Amino acid sequence: MNILHIIPRFTTGGAERLVLRYVRYQQAAGMRVSVASVRGEGELIASFEREGVEALALCGLSAWLHLRKFIRDEQIDIIHSHVFSSDVIAFFLKRSYPKVTWISTEHNVAKENSPLRQRIIRRILPAADKVIAVSPAVYQSCLAVFRVPRERCLLIENGIDLSEWEQSESIMRRTPVHLASIGRLTEQKGQTYLLEALAELRHLDWKLTLLGDGPEHEKLRGLVRVLGLAPQVFFAGVEQHIESRMKHIDIVVQPSLWEGRSLVIMEAMAAGRLVIASAPAGEGLVRHAHTGYIVRPADSVDLARTLAHAIENPEESRSLAREARAVALHSFGDEKSMERIVDCYRSYVS
Repeated sequence: MNILHIIPRFTTGGAERLVLRYVRYQQAAGMRVSVASVRGEGELIASFEREGVEALALCGLSAWLHLRKFIRDEQIDIIHSHVFSSDVIAFFLKRSYPKVTWISTEHNVAKENSPLRQRIIRRILPAADKVIAVSPAVYQSCLAVFRVPRERCLLIENGIDLSEWEQSESIMRRTPVHLASIGRLTEQKGQTYLLEALAELRHLDWKLTLLGDGPEHEKLRGLVRVLGLAPQVFFAGVEQHIESRMKHIDIVVQPSLWEGRSLVIMEAMAAGRLVIASAPAGEGLVRHAHTGYIVRPADSVDLARTLAHAIENPEESRSLAREARAVALHSFGDEKSMERIVDCYRSYVS
């Protein structure tokens, strides 16, 4: 079975990291796997190449033209696209090769898309042979907003490779308390509210690392200066090796305004770190006051109150982190989701 995954770029985003895990599992299952980007290269391309897959860094119209030839020459059985730009390319490839199966994985709810993008997705996504949603919220979004026929929509909740986290230990450092928010610097991730919350906690001993990059980078840097937080807030850029960075973190804060199913939260819990998440980010993952804390989205006051409580009560924070780790190691493994995706492939290719 020949599989072609299509992603926007070879960057260290949640969807791209998940595709890297797909590649490893599917190659181990005896499949031939290739990966193509449609918006150029990125720092993650070397990771794909180390897996021994053909990694094609393409861009724009040339991506469609190149992939048309690639699908024919390599006798691709399944196109598996991820995220908007990849879905668009896959739609036109499907029209060129109607007998090739097209599967799309939707990694986020519809709120991340502009009205124009939503109209485009409603036009193209129902043409997919199967649409995989990574969380119940994304599944409902596919049905209600993108109008995917129910019989073509499949809920497969994503998970993480637990083997990367088996040696982690729950910790809570002395002082300063090391906070981190991990993800693209965009409106969706809610970093603005985190900075506003921390501006009310100058009397506490903490430092914050923002891991990631994105269109709001300069805006957030400006906000840090205006709030007088420059000595305590660090912009660390993109981090490919989250498991190494997690060793230096006490509390992971994910204040997203909307979310699919957060790999970062699952990884932080598996690493034994306390998680403070907005309700959309922690849905189905964090149980408030049992395995972490849930706060209201876009509410810097609630976030400040919760952060202060976590920092001032380290024993309680350690206890919640230990419980979160136990839950994660029991429930967040990705073996079943990987098996279900392969089963989905096999239902189309005999």
